[in-house]
Amino acid sequence: MTGSFGYFGAMPLRSLRKAIKHAYLYLRQSILSALPKEIFGGELPRQIDSLLIISQRRLGDIALEIPALCGLHQTYAKATLAVVAPSVYHPLLTWACRPDELFEYPGDRLSTRNLVATLRREQWQVVIDLTTDYHLAPARLARASGAEIRMGFECSGRGHYFNVVIPEAPEEHMADRFRRPLVRLGINAPDQPHLPGLPEAPPSMPAKKPGSRLTGIHPGATHWTQQWPASYYAELVVKIHKAGDTCVVIGGDEDRASVEQICRMAEGGVATSIIAGGALELAASVNSLDVLVCNNSGPLHLAGLLGIPTLSFMGPTIKERWWPRS
Repeated sequence: MTGSFGYFGAMPLRSLRKAIKHAYLYLRQSILSALPKEIFGGELPRQIDSLLIISQRRLGDIALEIPALCGLHQTYAKATLAVVAPSVYHPLLTWACRPDELFEYPGDRLSTRNLVATLRREQWQVVIDLTTDYHLAPARLARASGAEIRMGFECSGRGHYFNVVIPEAPEEHMADRFRRPLVRLGINAPDQPHLPGLPEAPPSMPAKKPGSRLTGIHPGATHWTQQWPASYYAELVVKIHKAGDTCVVIGGDEDRASVEQICRMAEGGVATSIIAGGALELAASVNSLDVLVCNNSGPLHLAGLLGIPTLSFMGPTIKERWWPRS
């Protein structure tokens, strides 16, 4: 009773927070839209000498933006390419895109000031902010970089900080959205870039039986509304085992509790658990699978990037933006 009351009692509070957020974003957009705005009036250059990318901050978004990053790197092979991204994803970006420089995504005012000082010293020709939501910090960073051309997405007034603005498109798939800056630059990037070989999967990855599939399960997700229950995953593990296939439950440190719970609930040791030590090791693990079963989460889009077939569960979301393309 207490738990149910707590859940439903919190609903009015969530509704209030949502209303306050919408009011703030509306007011912010109204104010920023009324301010004087710089517009890049010339033609966008065919040759770029230095290019700074402000990346997204979550694994799934980064996996979906990697084809665009690869397209930029291939097109401007002689340019200096740098990416601002959380350091936990630097190994993954280094493997996929080979940027010349990687900067840690700033987490506070001091680190932001230090990063701005570093960026301004390097004098970037073009900066592209790949943030598609309402957060202003990446847009402010793009403007503070001092780049001649500042390209980014409009959302609740963010366009004020750019001189080349990409309009909103709520139902556009995120992979297509991340390619929009390339379209503005006249670049046609493929959906599936040519990627280098990955490191070997962890030694604990089981070998599949002859004639069977190696099925991976990843139970994690950023939002609880996107998480299929652990008991359902455990039941699925047992059925996969009975069908004669090999099953492995994969996750990162943040998924450890869920991974271990599923393996315990699937009695009889019918699944191997693997806790990946970072995004690149997770990619290597996923790449060794025949199929991945997961939620609407980062590993889903990582599997899509690697061309691994998926079966996924999608909670409330805008499906046209997030459904898998593998």
